[in-house]
Amino acid sequence: MSFLATLAAAATLAAPQAAPAAITPQETADLQCLAMSMVIGGMTEDESVKTGLMAASMFYLGRLEGRNPDIVWLDRLGQYLQSAQTAELEAQSQRCGTEISEFGGRIQTWSTRMAAENAPAAPATGN
Repeated sequence: MSFLATLAAAATLAAPQAAPAAITPQETADLQCLAMSMVIGGMTEDESVKTGLMAASMFYLGRLEGRNPDIVWLDRLGQYLQSAQTAELEAQSQRCGTEISEFGGRIQTWSTRMAAENAPAAPATGN
């Protein structure tokens, strides 16, 4: 059984099989990125990549839950993974990777600005 099939089966064991509520296009896009980061994160052996993809997974899950807390997103993830094709996830990887890089860049820019604003002043020299 492939990793994708194993993940989907495990995610849906406890999931009720009710008809899923309709979701918005933005939620669909975030769900695709959540799936992509979970699948690739589960397949990689590189711990730094795995850590980064776990952070991306938490980011997308947080966005989904914050936007629509009435949906059990991990159940929806399992449903999505049961129907998603590997090619579909691969097709989303470029978009999702670009989004994560942009979000990371914003955090890095903010962090650099904060460090510069809070740097200790150079000591005054007596002349």
